[in-house]
Amino acid sequence: MSPPEVKTAKQLGTLMHSHGIEVYHKHNLSVDHDAGFNLQKWAWVEQKDSPEIFMKVRVIDDDDDDDTSVLVEYEDGSNEQVSKDKIYMMNPPKLDQVEDMAELLYLHEPAVVHNLTQRYKQNNIYTYSGLFLVAVNPYRNLPIYSSEIIRHYRKKRRGEAPPHIYAIADHAFYDMLHDKENQSILITQVFIKRLCPLYANRRI
Repeated sequence: MSPPEVKTAKQLGTLMHSHGIEVYHKHNLSVDHDAGFNLQKWAWVEQKDSPEIFMKVRVIDDDDDDDTSVLVEYEDGSNEQVSKDKIYMMNPPKLDQVEDMAELLYLHEPAVVHNLTQRYKQNNIYTYSGLFLVAVNPYRNLPIYSSEIIRHYRKKRRGEAPPHIYAIADHAFYDMLHDKENQSILITQVFIKRLCPLYANRRI
């Protein structure tokens, strides 16, 4: 697997500083995928008896006089009155598969699950969330660990290459050399029940 081409900051983006980390931000040169998307109308609603934990809905009646519920329409055309505390507003399509979830306009559980799910389906198992790196276990071998990939992440600013554990390791190594201080990387394991449907068709 060859590393993706990386262009210079002058060509595609700008450099910003966040929490002491120099972060490269890409300029969005693509077409507007949000055409026709109404930020106030599309949302996620939690479903208890469904393979999909969160369902996409369109808010068709949000009565300001009713502080408890809204009328929503599901993708199959059916309508339902849903409690407002079960409604989670949806991020615009341009933020689908974002590499750093700190950039999401709405950062709640459905948004996190949706972003991780979409990236996972493209074999992008690593995703940043602010200072943290989230890794979803693929339960299979992916061609993303090699000497060539390691070299690809050397001396790269965060954002110049896709999220990866090698980026975290290289940044820690650079800080150790530059600051003359020991560095540590904390690794924790969290079981996210909402992502279980991803593994339904995987052979472990």
